[in-house]
Amino acid sequence: MGEKNRTSIEKVVLLILFLGMLALVTVTFMKERTVTKQKSLYHELAILRQGVGTFQIIEKRHPKSLIELAMATYEIPGENARYKYVQMVEIGDNSTVIDPFGNAYKYNPTNGWVKSTTPGYTDW
Repeated sequence: MGEKNRTSIEKVVLLILFLGMLALVTVTFMKERTVTKQKSLYHELAILRQGVGTFQIIEKRHPKSLIELAMATYEIPGENARYKYVQMVEIGDNSTVIDPFGNAYKYNPTNGWVKSTTPGYTDW
C-alpha cells in the first residue's frame, strides 16, 4: 500500500472518529438538557401547587387562573410587606404560565390542580 493511500485511510478514520465523538457529545448534551427541564418541571409543579394551596387558605377560594396566582400578592399580619404566591414563573404570549418544555400548564380552578401539558409529563 502506498504512502498516499495510507494517508487517505488515516484521514477517513480520523474523520469517522471525530464525527462519532461529535455525535456522542451532542447526544449527551441533549440528554442533560432534558434532565434539567425535567427537574425544573418537577419543582415548578410543586411551587405552583403550593401557591394554589396558600392562595386557597388566605383568600378562601382557589385562584381563577394561574395568571391570577402569578400576579396576586398577600400580606402577613404584622409585617409591612407584600409577598407573591409564586415567583419566577414564565408567562407566555397568550397569558398562560409556561413549563420548562415551552408548553402551557393546565389548571383546574374547581379543585386547584396544576399539571403540565407536555406529552410524557401530564401525569406528574
